[in-house]
Amino acid sequence: MSRRHSLRLLDRLRHALRVRHASPRTEESYTNWVVRFIRIRNTRHPNTMGAAEIEMLLAELAVNGHVSASTQDQAFSALQFLYQTVLGIELPRIDWQSLNLRYFVPSGARPSFTSFRRSRYLS
Repeated sequence: MSRRHSLRLLDRLRHALRVRHASPRTEESYTNWVVRFIRIRNTRHPNTMGAAEIEMLLAELAVNGHVSASTQDQAFSALQFLYQTVLGIELPRIDWQSLNLRYFVPSGARPSFTSFRRSRYLS
């Protein structure tokens, strides 16, 4: 049931993107993010999930996936499109940018970036 329902959901997602003349690459990317979101949440349908699960995915990407803010932005945009356009569910405000700042600190990059900024502003 879950797989069949997901296929219908993905078909609806693709159709909504094509109606809006999204590029094939955008369609592929959004579809991949939605599939990843469903699989990470143990194949639950997005109707049964909400903002908390989206925040968990974004935090997971930052902490364990070590992805950039733009990658998180793309994942968030795909899920926001899914919920608002395809499912017609209005999500509460998700402050995902603070998630990025709170959870993602690249290993080794923080001290050098800080010292660079200090030297730039002090001289």
